[in-house]
Amino acid sequence: MFKRDKYLNQLIRSRDNHQVKVITGIRRAGKSYLINEIFFDWLVENGVDVTHIIKFSFDSEIDIRKLDSYLPTESTIVRVVEGQNIINNRKFMLFIDDKTKDEGNYILLLDEIQNLGHRMGILGCSTAEMKVFKRIIITYYMQGKNKINNINIKW
Repeated sequence: MFKRDKYLNQLIRSRDNHQVKVITGIRRAGKSYLINEIFFDWLVENGVDVTHIIKFSFDSEIDIRKLDSYLPTESTIVRVVEGQNIINNRKFMLFIDDKTKDEGNYILLLDEIQNLGHRMGILGCSTAEMKVFKRIIITYYMQGKNKINNINIKW
């Protein structure tokens, strides 16, 4: 296992700037591990309440099923594109609203976000920007419901 201190330190330094962190790189390079293990552990070790860190992977059957109870008359999977399930963005936003009821900041660790329908409006990205990424992991730092901007951390 590689420690990935360089990338972890970039995330740490930019943690409180209220911008989206986009991690891109080749397949199987460890992007998910960086976010969901290394950065998650750092956040918890440095006092972030675990209930204020929301992990969601848009290619995880377990995570996708968490959305089924929201808008039960609508399908959670809205379509399949090139073998990938595209997830109902309205259900996802209700899930996030439900998980962020407490006061304070939340950190969203989102994996495989290209599988979220209408994600551009949620993240403030244009369609052209999002089409560039085949694999994308985003940490989304939320201060209330403020508008956020994008930064890239090259992998």
